[in-house]
Amino acid sequence: MRSVTRTIREMLKRRFGSALRSTQLTNLTLLALAALHGEPLQPAALARRLQTQTTFRHNEKRVHRFVGNRRLPSTAIYDRLLGMILALGPKGKLIPLTTTDETDPHGGCEANVAAITHQGRALPFAFSIFRYDRMPASQSVIERENYRLIPCLLRFHPLQPKNIMDRGYADIQLIRYFTQELNAHHITPAPGND
Repeated sequence: MRSVTRTIREMLKRRFGSALRSTQLTNLTLLALAALHGEPLQPAALARRLQTQTTFRHNEKRVHRFVGNRRLPSTAIYDRLLGMILALGPKGKLIPLTTTDETDPHGGCEANVAAITHQGRALPFAFSIFRYDRMPASQSVIERENYRLIPCLLRFHPLQPKNIMDRGYADIQLIRYFTQELNAHHITPAPGND
């Protein structure tokens, strides 16, 4: 087990070491190991599977502190996640990105996720997570900040995003935002007559 832990830490250090402090890297390693040991991925379940010599209560606090840390450099982490995904080999100028709202990662949270599809899987590389009762801004403001981030993350790669969005995004203001402000391709199915 020690060699697996060392391997995962070294892999994470190569990708995220320059963006994370040593304690953050340790916590990320512990969470990655806990996630690899199965589902569910709620904080309490992850805390039970954390490989430490402390109590469950301490592990649970550790998980919440790490996940809720506002000082984590999210854009730097997103860029490194994108690099890991692109290293898998998605080719071409147009990269399909799935942007999804109303994804419920449990605990009363909602997530807006940008992902690249690879071998039938959506691999997330950028996301915003919020709770309706604690939103710092309106949902559309949070979502548009996330959409603005996607082309910025791809600017160092010769890639043009293609956003595949569900029918909840069939909104004329949002379509104008994508075409006029972001100059981005997008596919949004028109709502059917139910």
